[in-house]
Amino acid sequence: MSLLGEKNYDEAFMTALGTAILECVIFACNAVVASDVIGGLSQTVLLCLLQQLGMSLKLNTFKSDCELELEWIQGVSMRIDCEDKAVSKHLDSVKGQVVKCLDKLSKEGTMVKDKTRIEVIKRMVKGI
Repeated sequence: MSLLGEKNYDEAFMTALGTAILECVIFACNAVVASDVIGGLSQTVLLCLLQQLGMSLKLNTFKSDCELELEWIQGVSMRIDCEDKAVSKHLDSVKGQVVKCLDKLSKEGTMVKDKTRIEVIKRMVKGI
């Protein structure tokens, strides 16, 4: 929380991701405005966030609100650089995982309001 307060976002998210506790990642995402933060995160943090947020969708397919995860996945998809050597080796695997989670959410997530949005985000992830 103190790292977020100091606007040391990359370190804050790396710390949250390092805990291997999904709730810590979601807490960090909830504590800031995605559009204000995503552009300042390292490619490694962006890739890890993409993977963890996809996992959150997978684990919470039937919850009523996945807006936080969808917002962040969309934002990360626009900022991640497939040419960056820090992420390029793992990107295809992570993209595949996230697309599967989005597919499942679209097909089985009865509480999701906007399935068209999910399809758009899925295409964004595939296009990284």
